[in-house]
Amino acid sequence: MIEITYGQKTEYNLSVALGFFDCLHAGHIALIEEAKRLGDAAVFTFTNDISPYLSKKDGYIYTYSERLIRLEELGVNAVIGARFDEDFKKTSPKDFLDTLFQSAKVEAVVCGADYTFGSQGEGNVEFLKKYCAEKGVKLSVVKKVFVKGEVASTTRAKELLKSGEIEELNELLQSNYFVVGT
Repeated sequence: MIEITYGQKTEYNLSVALGFFDCLHAGHIALIEEAKRLGDAAVFTFTNDISPYLSKKDGYIYTYSERLIRLEELGVNAVIGARFDEDFKKTSPKDFLDTLFQSAKVEAVVCGADYTFGSQGEGNVEFLKKYCAEKGVKLSVVKKVFVKGEVASTTRAKELLKSGEIEELNELLQSNYFVVGT
C-alpha cells in the first residue's frame, strides 16, 4: 500500500474514497468497496488526532498507524494522508479538492450521502457533483449503511467502545477491534 502526503504531486491513477475513516466501520467499508470497484482504491484520511481542533473532543477509535493496518487488510491501494490543523480547518472546499486532485490523477471520487468537507463543512455532495463534472471525473455517492437497524457511524462505534460492548462494536467494524501498543 502506498502512502501519499496530501498535496504531494504523484502520477497514480486512483479512485478516492473521501471521509475521515477514523474507525473503519461498515459504512466506511462500503465506500472502500465502491472505490475498489471503480479502480485502484485510495482513501483520504487525517494522520493526526483532529479532536483538539473541533468542538468534539472524544478522540478516535483507531490511530493513523492502526488505520493503515486495517486499510491494507481491506485491499486499499493507497492512502492520502493530511495533517489537520488550524490552517487545514480554514481550507475552502474548492482548495481542498484542487490540492487533492494534485495528489493523484483522480479517476473517481466516492463519498457518503451526508459527506461534508472544507471550512465550516461548506462543501457537500452537490458541490462535489459540480466539481467532478467540471473535471470529467466520476462521482459515486454511497447510501447510508445500517447495522442491526442503526446507521453505521463513528459516533455509534465510540458509544459501543465506551460502554464496553466489544462484540457489537466488532459487528459494526466488520472485524475485531484492536489496539497497537501498550
